[in-house]
This record gives sequence, structure tokens and C-alpha cells, in this order.
Amino acid sequence: MNRAPKIYLAGKISKNDWRHDLVPRLRGRKHGDGPIDCANFVYVGPFFRSCDHGCAHRPGTHGVAGAACDGVEITQRDVFNRNQSALASANVVVAYIEAADCHGTIFEIGFAARMGKRIHLIFAPGVEFDDFWYAAQAASLLPESTVVPRADLPETFARAIADWLDWR
Repeated sequence: MNRAPKIYLAGKISKNDWRHDLVPRLRGRKHGDGPIDCANFVYVGPFFRSCDHGCAHRPGTHGVAGAACDGVEITQRDVFNRNQSALASANVVVAYIEAADCHGTIFEIGFAARMGKRIHLIFAPGVEFDDFWYAAQAASLLPESTVVPRADLPETFARAIADWLDWR
């Protein structure tokens, strides 16, 4: 039996996204391509257009909505439904909070909490933890001790996977 956790990486989506540092073969995947088996974990979402030209990375698109580089139209409802399905399939939600205006991420944390998912919150330097005290109540670990620059995300992410395996 595969003990690898199914992981959803919540957080703002941007050009040259931080998820590329954690998920091999994410670049170039399409929104509906499905999970990526990464050996020690399975990445279930979110998927986005990872074009580093930034064609789909603008406000309100979640990195995928609208007709972008490939001319394929994806609606906001499609994005919402696919992400909710991916969250439902996840064992663990890891949220990297880089900015206070991460409204979608906060919703994803609440949805995951309602579903009883294991949640790890990681904060980028300069983000005020106190602004996220309410969402932090859903976290499985104490987030105030988890302030991580992007360069250190792979190590912190590996600890989140190990924590899930130990907890399970």
C-alpha cells in the first residue's frame, strides 16, 4: 500500500510559482491533467498554467481562468470545482502564505478544516502571523514558529510530509 500522502499546496499562484520548487514535472501540466506521483507524496493540486511568460497570472484568474496562451477557455467555476475536488482528495493541505490578501487560500484552509484535513501553515517572512490567528486555529502545527523564506520551502515541506507519516 502506498503510504505517500496526497498533498494540496494552497497559496497564491504567481508567475515562476513556488510550487515548481517542490513538485517535479509541474511545469507544463494542464489544469485537468490530474495528480502527479512524486514518489514520497502525490501532488493533487492546484494546477495552473505554468507558462513563465505570465499569460494567465493576473488578478482573479487563479493562474488559469480565461483564455490564455493556449487559447483554451477555463471558467472561474471550472477552477473552483476542480480545486474543491482536489482538496477533497488530499490527506494534507500545506498553505504557504506570502501576502495578507490571500483570500482564496483562506477559503481553502477553511474548506480543508471543515473536511477534517491535516493542515500545515507556513508563512513567508514579513507576513504578520497575528493577521491569520483565526485560520491558524485549523492548523495541525503551531504556525507562529513556521516562518520560512522561499529558498527553505523544500526542507520545510519534507518535514510536513514526515509529520503526516508519523501522525498517520
